[in-house]
Amino acid sequence: MSVDPIRRSFAAPGNEWRGAPFWSWNDDLDPDEIRWQIQEMKRGGLGGFFMHNRIGLVTPYMSSRWMECIAAAVEEARKQRMFAWLYDEDRWPSGFGGGLVVGRNPDFAMRYLELVPSEGEGEHRFAVRLSDGDLHSYRSLTPGERPEPGELLQQFQVCAAPPSPWFNDQPYADNMNPDSVKAFIEICYEPYRERFSRHFGKTIPGIFTDEPNVFSLHNTAPGRRLPWTPRLPAEFKQRRGYDLVERLPELFAANPAFSKTRHDFWRTVAELFAEAYCKQLGEWCQDNGLELTGHMLGEQDFEEEIAVGGAAMPSLQYMQRPGIDILMEQTREVLTCKQASSVAHQMGRQRTLSETYGTSGWQMTFEAQKWSGDWQTVLGINTRCHHLTPYSLRGMRKRDYPPTFFYHQPWWPYFPFIEDYFARACLLTSLGSPVRDVLLLHNISTGWAAPPDDQARRRHGEHLNALAEDLLALHYDFDLGDETILAQHGSVKDRQFLVGKASYKLVVVPAADTIFRSTARLLHQFLEAGGKIIAVRPHPTLVEGEPTPELAELFAHENIAPISPARPELADALRANLPRRISLVGEAGRQVSSVIYQERRHRGRSYFMLANRDRESGHRLTVALAGEGAVEQWDLATGATSPLPARAADGRSTVEIELPPTGSTALVLDPKKRPSHRRARKLELVKEIPLGDEWRPRRSTENSLPLDRCQWRIDESEWSQPMPVFLAQRQIRKTMGLVDISHANLPQPWVRYAENSTVPPRTVDLRFTFRVDKLPRPGLDLVLESAELFHIGVNDRLSASTGTGWWLEKSMDRVPLDHVKRGENELILRCQYRDAPEYELEECYLIGDFAVDRATDTITAEPSVIGPGDWCDRGYPYYAGNLFYGCSLNLRLKKGERAVVSIGPHFGACLAVHANGRLAGVRGWPPYEVDITAHVEAGRNHLEIEVCGSPRNLLGPNHLPEKRPAWTGPGEFIRLDEWVEERNLVPYGLFGEVTLRLLR
Repeated sequence: MSVDPIRRSFAAPGNEWRGAPFWSWNDDLDPDEIRWQIQEMKRGGLGGFFMHNRIGLVTPYMSSRWMECIAAAVEEARKQRMFAWLYDEDRWPSGFGGGLVVGRNPDFAMRYLELVPSEGEGEHRFAVRLSDGDLHSYRSLTPGERPEPGELLQQFQVCAAPPSPWFNDQPYADNMNPDSVKAFIEICYEPYRERFSRHFGKTIPGIFTDEPNVFSLHNTAPGRRLPWTPRLPAEFKQRRGYDLVERLPELFAANPAFSKTRHDFWRTVAELFAEAYCKQLGEWCQDNGLELTGHMLGEQDFEEEIAVGGAAMPSLQYMQRPGIDILMEQTREVLTCKQASSVAHQMGRQRTLSETYGTSGWQMTFEAQKWSGDWQTVLGINTRCHHLTPYSLRGMRKRDYPPTFFYHQPWWPYFPFIEDYFARACLLTSLGSPVRDVLLLHNISTGWAAPPDDQARRRHGEHLNALAEDLLALHYDFDLGDETILAQHGSVKDRQFLVGKASYKLVVVPAADTIFRSTARLLHQFLEAGGKIIAVRPHPTLVEGEPTPELAELFAHENIAPISPARPELADALRANLPRRISLVGEAGRQVSSVIYQERRHRGRSYFMLANRDRESGHRLTVALAGEGAVEQWDLATGATSPLPARAADGRSTVEIELPPTGSTALVLDPKKRPSHRRARKLELVKEIPLGDEWRPRRSTENSLPLDRCQWRIDESEWSQPMPVFLAQRQIRKTMGLVDISHANLPQPWVRYAENSTVPPRTVDLRFTFRVDKLPRPGLDLVLESAELFHIGVNDRLSASTGTGWWLEKSMDRVPLDHVKRGENELILRCQYRDAPEYELEECYLIGDFAVDRATDTITAEPSVIGPGDWCDRGYPYYAGNLFYGCSLNLRLKKGERAVVSIGPHFGACLAVHANGRLAGVRGWPPYEVDITAHVEAGRNHLEIEVCGSPRNLLGPNHLPEKRPAWTGPGEFIRLDEWVEERNLVPYGLFGEVTLRLLR
């Protein structure tokens, strides 16, 4: 791609660079609805989707109807020139095939080794002696033999995982068993090849595998248990050279003398898992023209990464598009991002992927998406897979780890704004090859050898993550070097440390206890070739878990710079051994640590993406780039490109830029062109006009009042006490002898309702009350899921139950509510409740043209004027739309003047500014300024600031102690142990001053 096509693609990026969300197939699927939803995703600026069955699926998985729906999606995607990605599992984690893998062969069930109580006869028995509470020595016992005085009995048993509701009443599968994984491919991959192979590599780019592992926490609790597979003893002996079964007590002991066995156990687990699972899947995809993508379980920290798979990177190397997931609104997991982007660089993969934003809550803003998304992109992640775009919000589906990214969000019309932005970022960070001169050795093998407790492993992982953060803050980009991958693909040539297709000028060794023998050999070769190493103390003293004197000589080499784990020492060592490729100096004359970067080299040009991780402060930066030439600034939000005045000297090109809070930009250095010296004329402020404290509000949709507490009765018995609707359903089902469906840990509906229930239906009534001070015109509507199942009574009179369409989302029927009066009102919903997929009792909502008194939840008259502040206190506490703040002003612009609206403190998903009925601009992050000059008319002008809301205060969770829990999943909506009665709402609206700035 030459520079002109790149510039054109940057201005209007294609679908290959756009996001592809997890499209949650979670109900009874209909091909026509599937086609409509794909068209809607196209309107939202998305480039594709992952067909991901999730909690609530009614259509039988992998059935003929399922395949009919896949066919409809693929064909519609082809028409829309979008990408239809496959997903390989029913829910997650991948490998069990919706229960069909173990259903085919019970021997494919996951196994684990358990240290069992001393009673009874275990499969492997040992007499052990303790010292200071830890294992000192042991011996194997013959059948029937008992320990001698001073000895204790330890017994070990290999167990098959029990069935789990999460796995559709089957165990999880054994992903260290190649035959189990082969069955998984036959069940969940081959049927797609048989029917859709002509679309492979075109409309269907690849397939997502999600959180595969060898020790599923859905199946069994951790503790004194370790992953196992029947072939492990033989494979261990062949690979490590000794008998593992004879040393089982060492796996559960903290004694440093046993670190080798612990190290070798986890190394073998990681190898068997990678070879049996991702290698098989990756080879199948390669043979069929697909990309394997997805992510590994537990990648975020050492304690879980080790426990469920040994290590992530050995498996990621077999993916054509290595991936991660970043849950919550955060930027902490540097290692998570770098594990995938490092593997991609080393294996020559252009693209990586992140399943991102899940659990952040309904209130997640465009600014939050950008803050976390920029950080991931700069760290090498260049495909955005949003978590989640639900097919349906019916029942508990609306609580499936929000936020969501679809038409029910009031900001959806403006979503192309942020999709365009990230498409440009993903395009630029996919060009050519990344420039990363530093290799940071991954120290997970030290976690393998460490005592088998989470604290020890966590300490080593946190040290590596902190060291990675220091490198980013000092502006030395890096890759991680996994020792398994180094053993397979590492070499030294011409003072370069090579890993696959990547090369490095400097190696950083973190504090560690042990390294591979192959790693020690490579480090020695690198040093002897003149390479430089920075080694953080304490240095390793073990090779593969065993003390080795040769390491002392290695780390005493003259080309090693030993340092303590402190950023200033690291900075000095880096400066002495490797010039920076980019310098980002702030007004204080120091490197600005909050600004991070990625550099790509493509066809002689260097492309830099810069992102400010600071959400509160902006920075004026002096940026010095390696190389002399012309520098352009490429605007990721608009697609515009413009030259920057640059000083070229001493092998550097220096420019001045500004980055606002959460700001970002792209710089392009072309050494074949002369730098520009022309500076753009800066506009000066002529006048600043406050737009006042009184605004005329206008809604984008009806206001709403949730009815989330009710009384219930069965067969006209006594009414219960008032309670949350989910709790009422729980008690109703318990009374009827049915399983609780308020949580997610259940077999899927397609399994649960494969046969009709034998439990007879019962007459169930739900009683709600609400108060009206001012009857709205034209009246109230009731929003009710599955309205056709209910008879509706209002104030002892029958009301219509025929819907007049839907509101918010298609599963939410809209029904006119008759017989409402001023004062107290009673609403009764009656149904013949049965155990069937359509029966999920949910809270309902009143909607209309009204305001709500937050203190009493009373429906009242709307205000004609509102001031700055939380709109929850101004009549809209549960409002799930956008609110327009309107004002009028007289304005006559002089020649050369610009009119810019500047918006102060506020909270909303994003903002839109309208002038005289025309959209002037959308802003999702600072600076919150919009130029309205093109829309200004001489004389009177009407201005509206549209603050985009979300369903957060309507759908919750509203009864937790915190407004913005770090993690929002199904459990947070029904957590009775932390329940607070008063709803804890998120403030929305304009909170501060809005001004009109006249510039010239």
